[in-house]
Amino acid sequence: MTKEALMYCCQSAPGAGHIQRALALAGELSEHFEVTLVLSKRPAETVAAPDGVKLVFLGALEADPESNLKQRSSARRDTILRIFDSLRPRVLAIDSFPFPGYPLHEDFLALVKEARSDHHGESLVACVTDGILANDAPNNEALANRAADILDRYFDIVIVRSDPIFARLEEFFRPKNNVRTPLYHTGFIAPERSDLRPSAGRSRNGIVVSAGAGVSGMALYKCAIEAHRTLRHILPIPMTIIAGRRLSEDNWQALQSLADGQPALSLRRTSPTLAA
Repeated sequence: MTKEALMYCCQSAPGAGHIQRALALAGELSEHFEVTLVLSKRPAETVAAPDGVKLVFLGALEADPESNLKQRSSARRDTILRIFDSLRPRVLAIDSFPFPGYPLHEDFLALVKEARSDHHGESLVACVTDGILANDAPNNEALANRAADILDRYFDIVIVRSDPIFARLEEFFRPKNNVRTPLYHTGFIAPERSDLRPSAGRSRNGIVVSAGAGVSGMALYKCAIEAHRTLRHILPIPMTIIAGRRLSEDNWQALQSLADGQPALSLRRTSPTLAA
C-alpha cells in the first residue's frame, strides 16, 4: 500500500535539541507516511536522516550575498511552496509556527494558506512545538493574539512535545481568547537508543543540570551552582552540570571557576548519552 506524503518544516533555533526532536518525530511518522523534513538551514552539527525520511535544506537561499533580504525571502517562499506543490502532502506539519519569536513567519503563513486552498484538496495542518515557550518581546501579547488567530483559522491540531505534568503550553502561551484548535501533548520526544535504558538494579542518586546545547544556559548553571553550594550540607546530593558544546569558551572557563572547591559538583562539556 502506497504511503501518503507528509511535509514537516523545522525552523532554526539557537540550540540543537529541536532538530534532534524533529528527526526523532519524523522517523516515527515515516512508519505511516512518506516524510519529507524541510530544515530552514543546514545545522552546524552533522544531521543523519532516519530511514524513510528525506531531508531538504533551505540554507543556500539565506546565504546568497548577491540578493537583498526581500529577494531572498521571496525566493525562499517560492521554494517552500514549490516543495509543497510537488509533494501534495496529506499532512503538513510546521515546527513552532505561528508562535512568536521564530523566523520564516510570512513564508509559513503563505504555506498554510496554500494547504487550505482547494488546489490539491485540503491537507491536514499541524503545528508542532515544545511545551515551554520563551519570548520577551515587548508586544508579546499582540503577537500571541495573532498566533492564536492563525491557529484557529488554518490549523487542525497543535502537537506539543512535552509531558503535560511537566509543562503545558497554556502556561506559556496566553492569548486574549482561548485557542479553539485541539492541543495534543505527546510526552517527551528523544531518539530511540538502547544504551539509554537503565540497567536493572542500578541506583540513581544525583542531579543532572543541562540547557541543551548551552547557548542560553549560563544563568541556569550559575543558579544551580549557587543552590548546590547553599544546600550541600543539608542535602548532600552530587550534581553534574552538562554545559553543552555551544556554551562560549569564556563562559565555560567562568563556570569552572565558580564550581571550584565543590567536590560533589562535576562539570562536563557534553554527554553522548544525554537525550535531546
